[in-house]
Amino acid sequence: MQPGLTARERAMLGFEQSWWLSPAPKEQAVREQFLLTEAEYSDLLDVLIDTDAALHEQPLLVRRLRRLRERRRRTHLDRRTADQEIAR
Repeated sequence: MQPGLTARERAMLGFEQSWWLSPAPKEQAVREQFLLTEAEYSDLLDVLIDTDAALHEQPLLVRRLRRLRERRRRTHLDRRTADQEIAR
């Protein structure tokens, strides 16, 4: 049996669905709503979207967030590889 999501985790998923509708920048909205820095929030979100419970609760959103995360990681790795090639 898989454990469910906490109220905070549900709120994070809800936030990810609509944060761009807020007049405040995402970093400020995260601070106000979750009392976290953007880095702390991102770390928690990364762990959350890897859970089966989050995937079960919001499958389309979680898959999209996973794809975006993977794209950012690939871009970062490609940039590091290119920088290393230039340094040689």
